[in-house]
Amino acid sequence: MYICDCEKVRIQGVKIVRSACYTLMFERCRDIMLSHVSVRAGQDGFRFTDCHCIKIDHCDVRSGDDCMSGSGNCDVGITDTMLNTPGDATMLFSCVGLRMKRSRIWSACEYPAVFQDTKRYSLCHTALVHGYESGTCGPNFSDDWLIEDTVFENVQGVYRFENIIHGRKAVPARRVVFNRVHAVNMVEPILIAGDPDGALSLEIRHSTFHFAREDADCTGLFLDADAFDAITLEDVRLRGCCDQPLRCRNGASLTVRDVVVEKDLHAGQVCADAVPEVLTETTAPTTLHTRFAVPGSTSQVYPKDATEEFRGPLPYIPHDCSSL
Repeated sequence: MYICDCEKVRIQGVKIVRSACYTLMFERCRDIMLSHVSVRAGQDGFRFTDCHCIKIDHCDVRSGDDCMSGSGNCDVGITDTMLNTPGDATMLFSCVGLRMKRSRIWSACEYPAVFQDTKRYSLCHTALVHGYESGTCGPNFSDDWLIEDTVFENVQGVYRFENIIHGRKAVPARRVVFNRVHAVNMVEPILIAGDPDGALSLEIRHSTFHFAREDADCTGLFLDADAFDAITLEDVRLRGCCDQPLRCRNGASLTVRDVVVEKDLHAGQVCADAVPEVLTETTAPTTLHTRFAVPGSTSQVYPKDATEEFRGPLPYIPHDCSSL
């Protein structure tokens, strides 16, 4: 469905399977409500360009490419929504005013994608890619993001902003806040790279991040930031990270308060005198290697003519985050 120059759009209780391209595409629309919409396979789930006042509620998008994409938007709310993709990003997006609450982003993919008979993807690279620019007439910056009470599972990276996206200069990003979020099985750090204005402010509060250190690509680096305004970390717990999990440079300020780095404890680190039996145990989460759609592969992108056996949609079993 392609909807342009419309107001008061309501789509509710619809399931769309294997769309040929974008499932729902909106341009220059205002007051959009998507409620209980399900997407299975196809390519992009929801695409918004120069739209105002978007509400996404209780949707379930398991697409073959980005679950949500677009730029030039204002006032976007996402609540109680599930997002799954094998693409490079779950959300490739820019807007002024984003509120994401009580949602879940996970990988590996449940449905593969084929683009021009050349590529297939099996694992999402980054949940939130910020600063996407697609030649819109909307705001020339992206600002005021709040991601709250949201879970990221088995997604390689949680957040990324780079100066160049898909060969184009990114829209400058301003303030981004993560509050009470939980990430399980991270491989790559939160990345801020080359913000030309140096105006990006990142806050992470009351959150936990667990790394999949068994993955060969995981360095355990939590935050890699270059050219920013301010970074604030408060009441954050890190598990499985490296000895120096923060790498920040060319910024105005960095505040780290009540950040706890958890280390896996083994028997050699325990001093026990006159104790006949010492038991130490660490329960590691399921690593990415066991979730690939292509058995034995460690690559994200596969040529179509390569030997590939897609094993069908993986059953979704939510991770219990109550103890994190």
